[in-house]
Amino acid sequence: MRFGILTSVETRHQFFVRALCEHFDVAAVGYEQTGYSPATILPNELRPDEVCVVKEHFAERARQEERYLGATRPSLARGERSLDTPPPLRGGERSSPGYAGRCVKGKDHGGTEGRDGGTKARSDALRNSIPHGALNSDATLEFLESAGVETLVVYGTNLIKEPLLEHFGGRIVNMHLGLSPYYRGTATNFYPLLNEEPEYVGATIHLIDSGIDSGPIFRHARPVIVAGDRPHTIGCKAILAGIEAMIAVLREFESGQIEPVPQWKVPNARLYLRRDYHPRQVVELYRKLDGGLISRYVERADRVRNRFRLLESASRPLVGV
Repeated sequence: MRFGILTSVETRHQFFVRALCEHFDVAAVGYEQTGYSPATILPNELRPDEVCVVKEHFAERARQEERYLGATRPSLARGERSLDTPPPLRGGERSSPGYAGRCVKGKDHGGTEGRDGGTKARSDALRNSIPHGALNSDATLEFLESAGVETLVVYGTNLIKEPLLEHFGGRIVNMHLGLSPYYRGTATNFYPLLNEEPEYVGATIHLIDSGIDSGPIFRHARPVIVAGDRPHTIGCKAILAGIEAMIAVLREFESGQIEPVPQWKVPNARLYLRRDYHPRQVVELYRKLDGGLISRYVERADRVRNRFRLLESASRPLVGV
């Protein structure tokens, strides 16, 4: 099966591409300029100390993503690491080829072995930069069709709409950072922490439909949260767990051995949109963190993490209802 990837341009998105290219026949990668950057939202009413907290929050995100997901880090090494720590370095790893303004073949064709025998990410997929506002365009569809893409894999883009929905109906697999149907929309690993519900941090692998993170689910994944974790170590571990789940799902999807489960109704389901974000929420989160949010969660984690339904696979629930 020939996969196409639609993602964005940050460190996490480039890591996602490298990981999938190690495991699958990726024919095309589109990197969308989403036009959204919460780090730049600093309204005038913020006090100087609040501005400092918000700026440090996003600076720390960049540091932790480089640590866990940077170009010098390998893609997932087939179970050879713990989610509690950044993945170890492997010999032969090099920077991602990034994205280009046109569809250009990379110079390296096929997987090659590093000095330790690890497989480096393929770079022979067609790669294209997608300008803001052009994700759901005829040009994007033409780019994917020209590469022979059969199934789309999505992570971190704006909403997928027509003509992509119609052309790839039932064949668009998304990694949503958040646990649907409980937390849908944007920043849905930020808001569980703000709401003092770290048990709802994770990732959902699901089919895309016309709604917002509402399509039928293949699998959930959650990070292991330990004492001393902060928002961005938790976030990076959630990304790693989500990518592992995505790889497992795509393998089963290729072989026709998995069926998604329609999302179920839950009380107090949360949907967050970009307009719901305010930088003072970041300030409030760090107040709660300094007050022991994570340590309190770690103490009660075993009691609360199994109180809601998640899917390990379509046929085996990870926990009960």
